[in-house]
Amino acid sequence: MNFIKIEQRNIDRSPPTGWKKTWYGYFQMEKVISQEKLKKDKEAHKISDIVRQEALHNGLGAKIDLLDENFLEQQFFLNILKTFKGHVNLFELGAGRGDWCLALAGVTDFNLIDTEITSYKCLAVEAEPSHFEWTKAHFEEQGIKAIPVYGAIASQNGECKFYSIEDPASNYGQSVRSDGNITVPCYTIDYLIDKYKFDKIDLMHVDIQGLEYEMFLGATKALETGAIKYMIIGTHYPEINDKIINYVKYYNYKAIFSAQCYSGTIDTPFGKAILPVDGILVLKYENS
Repeated sequence: MNFIKIEQRNIDRSPPTGWKKTWYGYFQMEKVISQEKLKKDKEAHKISDIVRQEALHNGLGAKIDLLDENFLEQQFFLNILKTFKGHVNLFELGAGRGDWCLALAGVTDFNLIDTEITSYKCLAVEAEPSHFEWTKAHFEEQGIKAIPVYGAIASQNGECKFYSIEDPASNYGQSVRSDGNITVPCYTIDYLIDKYKFDKIDLMHVDIQGLEYEMFLGATKALETGAIKYMIIGTHYPEINDKIINYVKYYNYKAIFSAQCYSGTIDTPFGKAILPVDGILVLKYENS
């Protein structure tokens, strides 16, 4: 697949009181991101002196404009959407605010970029209670064709411990862990596909804070049948990219882009980028 940098159209829509604009045309409630989170994100993604020295060493100059992980995911997302025709199904696992379901809706409903997509259906899974309610509200208030599901993704159905914090607007990194302070339902991908009657998943976006490999253990049927065409996965600990790649290759899935977490500056199809924390893995099903 040949990736290109895509410029999306500016959608000139005014949000109602208490909501804010986004790059994809639909709106988010202002309360979903605190000033503390905005400050933390800025600090986490700024170019450190070490990275600048590396850039100078590589002849890039002291004021290079490095892309961040959000831009990378956006570009992979838009490039993949341009390959689709007709109806598109999307799974968003670890939905947070439902950004990627909203983005697909924006592409389809507002002609954000040129595609041959005519309709869509989404499913968004989120385990943090407030984040789930915010995702649900984003969908319901704006008429988004998406199913919100409260719970976590796991290797088997059941219940699991999840760690939640008092101020969910300041943190989107909560996860399933043994010392979790709440109990939430957990589901496999195979179960969700069957329960909500998806015949295929054209694109699956994953941000589940460390359970990326375990997720695949609950997706055997989907992998065997090639039901998932593309996946964009945020990865959260070293060497997990290679572990996943080695596992899914037996099901005819190929990595079309891979960058480990804590990579620092990297080359991408869209230019130099910095990954100070999370990694990115993009997978594609190859018919054989």
